[in-house]
Amino acid sequence: FVVALRDRSRIIGKPTLYLIYDRRSRLIVGFYVGLEAASWPAAMQAIMSIAENKEALCHRFGGEYDPADWPADGVFPQAFLGDRGEMASKNSSLLVAGLETAVINAVALRPDQKGTVECGFKLIQRSMADAVPGYEPPENVSKRRGKAYFKDACLTLDEFSSLILANIIAHNRKVMPGFPASAEMLSRSMLPIPRDIWAHEVATRMGLLSRFSEEQVRFNLLPQDQATVSRDGIYFRGCYYTCPEAIEQKWFVKAGQGKFRVDISYDRR
Repeated sequence: FVVALRDRSRIIGKPTLYLIYDRRSRLIVGFYVGLEAASWPAAMQAIMSIAENKEALCHRFGGEYDPADWPADGVFPQAFLGDRGEMASKNSSLLVAGLETAVINAVALRPDQKGTVECGFKLIQRSMADAVPGYEPPENVSKRRGKAYFKDACLTLDEFSSLILANIIAHNRKVMPGFPASAEMLSRSMLPIPRDIWAHEVATRMGLLSRFSEEQVRFNLLPQDQATVSRDGIYFRGCYYTCPEAIEQKWFVKAGQGKFRVDISYDRR
């Protein structure tokens, strides 16, 4: 449970966590912590974090920045493997059209096909359970007259996010016991550390991957619709808008002879 920034006596609920892993190296390449329910806007923020400026991200949450912790910064995969939720929605086609990647969804009732992320959630929870106030064990949720863990809450959303970031950096640096190391890794005496595996194998195993800026990713992930251009402006969902392109191309003058529609991308906020 987390509390409000301006009034720590007010509990605002449990945050939602998204994690994005590289399946081969187990490197965490993106994440998002927010108060939204599981939804496409929240998933979109996690995908955008792949291309986010990691130095600014670490600075915002008070973390230590080392470029070696983020070897996949801005790199997009050949395919995203989703869980039949947000990735099964129509919005996920924006990934295919704009970011040169495919979207695959795991078969229903097959948690073994997405074990990397499922176990990742559990590992992060267990690493924080004993030290983070306000943590509620899953078994307490369905227990009658369970302990009121929410009364221990004292962290704001940003403070909780900083803990998640610290856990992600620690994971990307940590030796993974039981990792199925290749013969080449054994011959080179390589330790199975996510960031080292990525850096070593990206040239030989990953193929040609695409790299995009944060602005490109953001624009391509925004939902799309149609708006109507009239003499009064670009009309969309009860409001009128303008933009330099419309003025330069004299859209509003042309609309005097008859309204017309244009394709737009928009931010719901």
